[in-house]
Amino acid sequence: MLGGGGQVGLPLMDEASTTGYRLKRIFGIVGVLCWLLILPAKLARHFDSTAVPAIVGVVPSILGPAGLLFVMVSSEGWSRRLSFVRVTALAAAIALGLEFAQLLPGVRRIYRFDWYDVAATILSIGTAAFVAAAMWRRHLPSPGT
Repeated sequence: MLGGGGQVGLPLMDEASTTGYRLKRIFGIVGVLCWLLILPAKLARHFDSTAVPAIVGVVPSILGPAGLLFVMVSSEGWSRRLSFVRVTALAAAIALGLEFAQLLPGVRRIYRFDWYDVAATILSIGTAAFVAAAMWRRHLPSPGT
């Protein structure tokens, strides 16, 4: 079970060890890189007519939520007291909320809602959570192991 505290699984996000600190920095860097990689995809939509529209259109929905999860996992703020599962659930709720906000009339004029983007968001959060959990387990053994 992915939990925190005395449960078997991942530690709480406030791991104080040097390895935990380094791992959180890596998560932060990966998160920011994911967000920065959205920019070339957005620019390709407007300037490159040879770009594959389906792939370029869904790239922000893949990189954005993954970047959000990695940045939240790396946080030294209030989210460090949450278990990994709760941080992941919160990141998923924020990312899906932003996707469904595109259904609002004011936002609909700027962004187009697409179910492929919702699927990409779910896939992105799931993949990022799997990668982050695997790194936590590899570098920070659970209590009692």
